Amino acid sequence: MQIEQEVFEAAQSGTVPAPPSPAEGQAQRAQLNQQLGAVLGENAFAQFKQYCTTIPDRTAIDTLQQQDASLSACQSQQLLQILTDARQQIIVQDGMTRDWDSLSPNQAVSIMRQQQALFQQAVGNRVQNILTPDQAKTLETVLSQQRMSP
Repeated sequence: MQIEQEVFEAAQSGTVPAPPSPAEGQAQRAQLNQQLGAVLGENAFAQFKQYCTTIPDRTAIDTLQQQDASLSACQSQQLLQILTDARQQIIVQDGMTRDWDSLSPNQAVSIMRQQQALFQQAVGNRVQNILTPDQAKTLETVLSQQRMSP
C-alpha cells in the first residue's frame, strides 16, 4: 500500500511525510473499507464495523480494570452496553455525522467537549446500579481522560 511505502521510506530517510489532506484521508479510508468488505463479506464487515464502534468503550473498561476496579464479568458486560448505548445516543442526538472539516478548530473542540460532558453525565446516571461508588469514581476519571472523536 502507498502509506506503508511512505512510512518505510520515511524510516529510511529520517524524514516525516506530510499527512494526507482530509479528502485524501477519506478516499484512503473508503478504499480500505471497500477492500475489507470484499474480503470479509457483507455480514462479517458489518460486524467488524460494529465492533470498531465499541473500541473506545472496551479500552475504557480495560483501563478501569488496570486501575484495580475489580469488575466482575457481568459488570464489564453491563458497562460495555451502557457505554456503547450512551456513545451512540450522543452521536445520534448531536449529529456527530456532521462535516467536521467545515468547522473551525475551536468550533470542533467546543462541540467535542459538549459531547464528552453529555456522555459522562449519561454514563454516570446509568452506572449507579451496577458499580460501587469507588468503581464509579474510577470510571469517571478514566472517561475524563478519554475523548469523543468524530
